[in-house]
Amino acid sequence: SRDAAGLGVALFALTSAVSRMVVGVLSDRYNRVFTRFHWLQVVAVCGVCSQYLVSTMALGTVMLGVLLAGLSFGAFYTILVPVVNEMYGPRDLGKIMMTLAASLAAASLIICKVMLPAFYSRAAGGAAICLGA
Repeated sequence: SRDAAGLGVALFALTSAVSRMVVGVLSDRYNRVFTRFHWLQVVAVCGVCSQYLVSTMALGTVMLGVLLAGLSFGAFYTILVPVVNEMYGPRDLGKIMMTLAASLAAASLIICKVMLPAFYSRAAGGAAICLGA
């Protein structure tokens, strides 16, 4: 429904914003105990769990999946910059981060313009609209 979609968007935005702040502070403060690579593992697990929960298509679990997706999305981009800086150093950080951003944009374009239309047209079986399962 329209209300559930609005709630999902608001929940994703809120959890993404909160996770950016919280994970940023915690990863800086406790870096010797729980490294940024540990944070990346937690973020990956949250992301996988979120996709599973969203796939159930029940409102409660979808919202829980959206919450985990927001947490993992916000935390990933907060952790990514310091990890790349630690791996490659500050000299080429800007070039590396912009290469990463450009590759993400290219991948998004390919997914949106090539892959998803192919999947939907195959699932629709020749119909103009794919209604799902």
